[in-house]
Amino acid sequence: MEQAQVQRSMSVADAGAAAPGVVELKLPEKGEPIQVQIADTHRRALWRLLRSSVTMLIMVAGVTVFAEGLAGNVQKGFGMGSKKVTPVEEVNTTFDDVKGCDEVKEELQEIILYLRDPDRFTRLGAKLPKGVMMSGAPGTGKTLLARAIAGEAGVPFLQASGSEFEEMFVGVGARRIRDLFQEARKHAPCIVFIDEIDAVGSKRSNRDNTAVRMTLNQLLVEMDGFENNNGVVVICATNFPESLDKALTRPGRLDRQIVVPIPDLKGRIEILEMYAAKLLLDTNVNLKTLARRTAGMTGADLANILNIAAVRSSADDLPCVGLACWTGDVGAAESRTGQIPTKYLEEAFDRVVVGPGPSEMRDVAQLALSR
Repeated sequence: MEQAQVQRSMSVADAGAAAPGVVELKLPEKGEPIQVQIADTHRRALWRLLRSSVTMLIMVAGVTVFAEGLAGNVQKGFGMGSKKVTPVEEVNTTFDDVKGCDEVKEELQEIILYLRDPDRFTRLGAKLPKGVMMSGAPGTGKTLLARAIAGEAGVPFLQASGSEFEEMFVGVGARRIRDLFQEARKHAPCIVFIDEIDAVGSKRSNRDNTAVRMTLNQLLVEMDGFENNNGVVVICATNFPESLDKALTRPGRLDRQIVVPIPDLKGRIEILEMYAAKLLLDTNVNLKTLARRTAGMTGADLANILNIAAVRSSADDLPCVGLACWTGDVGAAESRTGQIPTKYLEEAFDRVVVGPGPSEMRDVAQLALSR
């Protein structure tokens, strides 16, 4: 019996050595009473509790800082920043800067008159459209027309792109819509221009995610929330009008539909003359002939042709795009009369229509290999 108790005491002592601070037994001599000494474990337990609490607090603080930073980035729009209202003195574009679409400019005169003198319409109870939808091929001047309306009316111009309202976080796009129209109400009368509206206003379906539906719904709500004759006109532009949601283009929202066409011959001549006035052209350059050859091209294409010809002339160190200001040998100039403008305009025309030629492609390939 005594031997069994001694063995239990030794086993407990061994366990105490393996786990210090729990129970410590001292093996007595034969015939002496057993003395049990309990170690003070309160300090160690308190220290472990304090250490665990500090670790937990640090982790909670780190998660909180990360969450606040993420929320701050979302609130700031991930670099989108505040909306910039273009002051009246900076909107210097007028209808004189827009060529090749006289019918469209006549149709937009009502918007300009309304922004200039709204009392003319309100005294008779008239209600102008809240929004204008401009559609047409890329490069026809939709953005330029919107800026020209603001310049003619002398009102602030707020511009945004439809892609700016799309984000992976639910509610960010809707918040940006609210911020844009809130800014517009502060600066009324003004023009809100949304380019590429099809990025946010496409037809809704069951496959759309929640963020897309919330953004479009917020846009519809904001346009319905305009009080009558508050001086805010919404102008949207798109290249794909058939893809827009019917709720966006119904009467009371974007009900004024304007198609910006590709310029005709008269319009192309006006566009070429406007851009040519900024260049040093030779007098033997016939812009009417160039206009006849560029049927189906937009104003951006015509400006690109003249710019390419000017760049090539500058690369050859010519004093102008042509020979009217040629200061070299008179005989050499006479022998080359008409060749330089024809050459560069032909190259520019071919480059815009069919792309760069084989020699230019080789130059690009050699430049890429040299890098």
